[in-house]
Amino acid sequence: MSAPCADDVDAPLPCLDEPGLANRVRGVFADAAYRADNVDALIGRPQANWRREAASRALRAGRDTPLTTLVKLFCGARRVDTGVLDAVLGSAGSAALEAAGLLARDGDEARATVQITPLGEHLYAHDLPARHHARAADFVVGPSPVARLLGALTVPTPVERALDLGCGAGVLALDTLTGARHVTAVDVNPRAVALTRFNAALNGCGNVTTHAGDLFAPLGEARFDLIISNPPFVIAPRATFVYRDGGAPICARIVREAPAHLATNGILQMLCNWPERTGSDWREVPRSWFDGCGCDAWVLRLRSQAALEYALAWLGQEYAGEPVPAAALAEWTDHLAGHDIAAVGTGLVVMRRSSGRPPWLELRDAPPLRGAAGASIARVLVARDAAARLHDDTALLEARLCPAPDLEHHSRRRPDGSGWRAAGAELRLAGGLGFAVKADPVATALLGQLDGKRSVFEALERVAAQGGVAASLLLPQLPAAVRRLLHLGLLVPAEAR
Repeated sequence: MSAPCADDVDAPLPCLDEPGLANRVRGVFADAAYRADNVDALIGRPQANWRREAASRALRAGRDTPLTTLVKLFCGARRVDTGVLDAVLGSAGSAALEAAGLLARDGDEARATVQITPLGEHLYAHDLPARHHARAADFVVGPSPVARLLGALTVPTPVERALDLGCGAGVLALDTLTGARHVTAVDVNPRAVALTRFNAALNGCGNVTTHAGDLFAPLGEARFDLIISNPPFVIAPRATFVYRDGGAPICARIVREAPAHLATNGILQMLCNWPERTGSDWREVPRSWFDGCGCDAWVLRLRSQAALEYALAWLGQEYAGEPVPAAALAEWTDHLAGHDIAAVGTGLVVMRRSSGRPPWLELRDAPPLRGAAGASIARVLVARDAAARLHDDTALLEARLCPAPDLEHHSRRRPDGSGWRAAGAELRLAGGLGFAVKADPVATALLGQLDGKRSVFEALERVAAQGGVAASLLLPQLPAAVRRLLHLGLLVPAEAR
């Protein structure tokens, strides 16, 4: 690996404690239209963590504007002539960036002390790639693909109190938890906590409180309506990075400690890894985490990677496009093989504090993800509550239900030499969790009659009348079919839609 500049590795953290400074710095970026769409267009492809070389190549030529100058500094990690900087941003603008510790001057040149990534409505300051190349243990990552995935899976429920556990640069605290009245962000890495605090001030988010400490330790007995966590779940041979290397044990700890910090009906959502050992069911390890937790728990396996593929994926990030040394790869594969790990599972844990009934536990492969799935996860939880309440068939038939808003019917036909022959049909969700079931004719017809106003039995009577048969003939298999549709969130209580 090429040696990073010492100034990049040891740069002090930015700070916005000076009164009015946050507004001045925010104004510099706003005036330059430093937004995700503009930055992406300028670089030529969507910007992402550590792609400073793409930004650098794209900006070697062209006139200096406020936007190109900020992209050179905060995406490309390039030095900028201070005369150009003052001319383009104005002396007040460049002075504000310097006062905040975002810029350091070296003679006639200025350089950024952090990378700043725009995402959605916010800007996120995080560590420069040089700190990652130098393997600084306290390196703080920005809006990573994993964080964005968790954000897309988080239930979009307005809550009073939310917790970002293992907050990093605060991406989830600021972006995903915008519906919370108050957000608490915790990380064991003091550098991450400082950057989250800076980003909250930079973006004018006054509802964020930060704490440094080990998981729930700094929170006392506080309870939350929503907890999201992107912990250091990577199963690595050594603890190189605080943000990355913790493995399945830290995921198990969070599962076991979370119930004491969940409010009534509170939800925890966490991405995690677990080992999948040769000859064992993949559910074996994650199932062991939930014994006696007193919560409904859902584990959705998003993917399984063979040990070699897993090692290469994380080493590819660590070496940032450079060839992965054979010795490093051997260390990872030997570590995984030594623990009999044939593959590593990646999944989402959803836990909800249950009351008044025994909790349920389900571990399953996730269906296709079709866009943001948080809303469909919330619907499944509500639908399963309804199924538990409607425990007898009479109550179920009297209930008022309706299809999920993105439910679709799909039929398949195949050519057979004389035309197109029906080859089956399915009901499936077009957005979020793409669950699908075989389209039973009676259940399909029933769904078409459920509008949230008719009871299930009233809808059945309409289907029977249209088919010219007695409703009693269609009734025997109906309750089981309706419960299955509720279980997958294809059918929901009328009030949930």
